[in-house]
Amino acid sequence: YKKCIVKDDLLVGAVLMGDKNEFAEFKTLIESKIEMSEKRNTLLRGASNNKPVIGKLICSCSQVGAGNVEEAIAKGCTDFTELCKQTGAGLGCGSCKTEVRDILHKSKVLK
Repeated sequence: YKKCIVKDDLLVGAVLMGDKNEFAEFKTLIESKIEMSEKRNTLLRGASNNKPVIGKLICSCSQVGAGNVEEAIAKGCTDFTELCKQTGAGLGCGSCKTEVRDILHKSKVLK
């Protein structure tokens, strides 16, 4: 189930039940106040991120595995906030932020 609340061509709220793969995108749209004009058609039809979970699941809100986080770090993402944005980890309930931070810290120590 998905319900989107739109006002003046801006997404101002959303309710997602079941598949939460679009959570990170919706959160970004709401926070950034991006006009939806070109996204309107895909917003309700769905444009789920079908990226597979790599490694141990660390973020059940956005379906992100430890390997997904490590992959983003290997591609050059070394800022914690940006790492969360890129992977989607830590953008839901936030309980996985400690694990994401640990993975980032271990990768810096190994370099």
